Amino acid sequence: MPQIITPSRAAAALATMLLTAGCAGSPQVATGPQANPSGARGLLAAASTQGPVPLVVDQVPGAFPGGASQIAGTASNSVAWLGASFKPDSTAATDQRRMVFRFSDPIRDPATTCAGNPSQGTLPAPPLQLFAVFCDGTRPVADATGTAAGEGTQAADQLVAAVTDRLFPGNNSTAGYSNGIPGVSLGVGVGSGGWGHNGWGVGSGVFF
Repeated sequence: MPQIITPSRAAAALATMLLTAGCAGSPQVATGPQANPSGARGLLAAASTQGPVPLVVDQVPGAFPGGASQIAGTASNSVAWLGASFKPDSTAATDQRRMVFRFSDPIRDPATTCAGNPSQGTLPAPPLQLFAVFCDGTRPVADATGTAAGEGTQAADQLVAAVTDRLFPGNNSTAGYSNGIPGVSLGVGVGSGGWGHNGWGVGSGVFF
């Protein structure tokens, strides 16, 4: 019988992962200058009411033996407190809200990424690097870049968790937005799906 991961259990798993990362060295993560994590959080919560949000991964590094599903699972644990999750989808349309992970793109441009342009590089030598963008159609909402603290699967998972946490900061967040107190998070996002297609979303998440 498949194990059901509740938001509280996922938050505990994420906290354990980040604590372990703190002991062994944490990933280095930077938010893009035009990033709007609060808006991304609201749009993610709204999109998640329709089911898991697509996660587009350009190339899966060997440090993830479980492939794109492992990456999506780790990212999902980072936002489970928000009631959100991700699913691997290499064919997600550019008019969809989605998250894009690029491990091999030397040109880290959010607008180009959300436009659906393919990666132009190959996987660099370790340590692993990740450029992540949350897209509202072709519009980038938030982006972050991270470098793993070491090699191997554990360091790779910690990188995914830290970058996702920076895009959608919340309870137990290392991005400086957490109050550490159980409660409710409310996010509001306004998005555009192109000419003549505007929309907005309100999302809430419970802290555990």
